[in-house]
Amino acid sequence: MQEMASNRDFKVRSYYEGRTIGRQLDLGQIHALKRLSKRLHVNATMFIGDFTEANDPRFGIGALMNEYFDVFLHFDGFGPFRLMFRTPAVHADAIEPYLIGNDFHGVTSQIVGDDVIVRIARYEEDGELGYYKEMPELWLDMLLPLHADLAEGDMSVAIQQARGGSDR
Repeated sequence: MQEMASNRDFKVRSYYEGRTIGRQLDLGQIHALKRLSKRLHVNATMFIGDFTEANDPRFGIGALMNEYFDVFLHFDGFGPFRLMFRTPAVHADAIEPYLIGNDFHGVTSQIVGDDVIVRIARYEEDGELGYYKEMPELWLDMLLPLHADLAEGDMSVAIQQARGGSDR
């Protein structure tokens, strides 16, 4: 019963993390990102924002990814999980057979200049409280190898998502 009472005091997190791979943001880009919120940690290779429902600026994560980053993770305790990768557009045809769903839940892609942005999204509203103690700040480091796989044309990450995350 005491644990239930303490759950009433939880704050729903919204976590944003963007990274560059093999390049750095310039000073103008860094300053533009810092202007988005005083609560952000921004340097030449990363952007981190950790907010509660009360202070979440609700960034346009698609625009942030398109403009600045090579990998982006967004976690919202209300249900949305989003993972995005920028890879050379030469791989756009290879990912095509694995596109399923929409930006809300599934695997989608978008050509941006010479690159393709692959978006993997999942929405889990029914488990709202299931993730309130999670530490999403650890997740992107574990997922970074997937960027290298996609950049080399290995589409197994898309295959897993299209199959529902299992090894069938």
